[in-house]
Amino acid sequence: MLNVKIKSLLINQPQLMGVDIYGISSRGIPGLEINGLGKRGKLLKEKINFITTRYLVTKKNVKRFVISIESSCAEEKIREKGLDLEVPIIILYWTLLGVLPLKNLDECLALGRISVDFIVSSPNFDEIWNHPDRSSLVKDKILICSELDSPQDYPRLIMWEDLLKQLQLKMGLPSKD
Repeated sequence: MLNVKIKSLLINQPQLMGVDIYGISSRGIPGLEINGLGKRGKLLKEKINFITTRYLVTKKNVKRFVISIESSCAEEKIREKGLDLEVPIIILYWTLLGVLPLKNLDECLALGRISVDFIVSSPNFDEIWNHPDRSSLVKDKILICSELDSPQDYPRLIMWEDLLKQLQLKMGLPSKD
């Protein structure tokens, strides 16, 4: 059994809330289950399966994966803002699958959305990055993000594009051009 955890952040005006996303892989009926997002979790599961099948060269999934979301934020807020958790969830899932070269996600923080066309965005990143509570929540974390105006402001950084270079991708991946 493998278990992994990653952190994310959500804006719950006026507060910035930390979110723990954790997952396990085990023997059992193969598949992916996402808990803590309600109906949005089922849609996200289908999106992740579509993206993984369409763009990623992987071995056949023969394990059961359960991903859960936990926060002190109200459950309705997590469901409402669940789009901003798509990137950390897919990173966690691909780590459980064994296709991402990340070893210790406990030290990582990620946020953002991913489209079915495999385009990653973080529309709330600037608001989160400039929030007064940010420093206490991201202290000593490795930031995984898709866009950053001043990467030198954050010394521990992994860019989404660098992660993609580590993956075995199928041909036909959309480009930014």
